Amino acid sequence: MSFAAQVVSDFSVAFLYNGPEYLETYYAAFKGGFAPVNTNYRYGPEELFYLFDNADAQAIVFHAGFADVLETIRGRLGQVKSWIAVAEPGRPVPAWADDYDAIVARLPAKRPVKAPWGRSVDDLLHLVDSDFAEAVQKMDGFLEYQVLECGNGEIITISTFRDRRSAEASMEMAAAWVRDTLAAQFDVTRLDGFVGEVAVSRAREEVTIPARH
Repeated sequence: MSFAAQVVSDFSVAFLYNGPEYLETYYAAFKGGFAPVNTNYRYGPEELFYLFDNADAQAIVFHAGFADVLETIRGRLGQVKSWIAVAEPGRPVPAWADDYDAIVARLPAKRPVKAPWGRSVDDLLHLVDSDFAEAVQKMDGFLEYQVLECGNGEIITISTFRDRRSAEASMEMAAAWVRDTLAAQFDVTRLDGFVGEVAVSRAREEVTIPARH
């Protein structure tokens, strides 16, 4: 999403009426990994300046109808790097702002769009927990699934099934999921998989309670 790449900042302001652009701006903020700041359209110049300055806003997305009030405080907001205007009937994009429609129409040079700071192991574990783990427990023969975080960005997953056929099917599903979903968002450098019988097993009830997810 080129819009997300355009406005990557610590904080982004949405000075917008309700509409598609409002939702798209928030989605871009979440995609880019920064904090969106909502703005009341009734605010006057000093209220807007206080909000934007206090929030350390670096990108402001606004309907062009708000250009006049923003013009009165724009010179005092030196930390703002991007002004992005949504044109309205009779209110074109001001010369000092970028055109919202032009930005969202750009195709990113590389997909998927990834934030330059990358993704954390917590992001990976959340994706595994909310997506793959939900799918694997519905497979025939499923008994148990665990993920171990080993440090240095490495994880080990252990799946237990009633029979080899089910275990091998889960391996195929896991490999496809890593290829089609995980690798699209994370830099996967190594993937190994093994199937074997459980030869020795001991467990207490607490082992089924994850430490983090």
